[in-house]
Amino acid sequence: MLTLPCKNSGKAQIRTYAYKMKVIVNPKYENSRALRDFINNVDRRFPSGKLVQQGSRNTLRSFEIEGQGMVVKHFSTPNAFNRVVYSLFRKPKGVRAYEYAFRVRNAGFDTPEPIAYMERRSFGLVSDAYFISSQCPYSRRFYEFGNADAKDIEDIFNQTSEEIRNNATKAGDKLQTYRAMVADVACNNYADTKIIPERLLKKHKKTIYIHDKSYLPIPVFNCININWQDMLDNGFKMVAKIETPKSLSTAIALLTQIVAHTS
Repeated sequence: MLTLPCKNSGKAQIRTYAYKMKVIVNPKYENSRALRDFINNVDRRFPSGKLVQQGSRNTLRSFEIEGQGMVVKHFSTPNAFNRVVYSLFRKPKGVRAYEYAFRVRNAGFDTPEPIAYMERRSFGLVSDAYFISSQCPYSRRFYEFGNADAKDIEDIFNQTSEEIRNNATKAGDKLQTYRAMVADVACNNYADTKIIPERLLKKHKKTIYIHDKSYLPIPVFNCININWQDMLDNGFKMVAKIETPKSLSTAIALLTQIVAHTS
């Protein structure tokens, strides 16, 4: 049976096809032969997709169907208790994922477009299911944002962190540096998830080294190579415009200020 939801309504029109599963298809895609073929053979096709996430119960794989990237989530059979709950008292997780995506998009928020939901039952109870959505162009998974690794912080406290062992400018055994190093963990995570392109992250510490990653999220620069001769010859701006010094004493005073404001 193929169940087709009416546009922008959340309700469904029922049409009958030769499917072994209950299938819900976004009206936008109901005439896609390639999608229909994929649905008819989803059990066979699913293992061939590119693995996105392997969980203890659910698996996500990506596919390209008619030139469009799609992500398919397979919900394996829940335990006996949850099978009863999702069959008689609550909507299955896959159904909610499909329906809620419409609600989120209709509310004006960006989320991957729901494409289809397939559900198989045995003796009236939910067995397994598949949810298909468009593939999000973002390279990160949402839960990664701001999710700093606690182990990195523990390694600082235990004096086993690479930052402590290999950093010549920070004394890792001093109380004064603990807070700065813990803050670096959060800043590094922010830089990894929101600032540095994934293609560069893959090369970090292999063919390239991204220096002072922890400074990227904040408007403060570190280890700057100052062209002090050009600054003295042509003047520069430090809050106000600084003209070219006319005497040695003024030049020395300016150099002192330059060094004090940079590192």
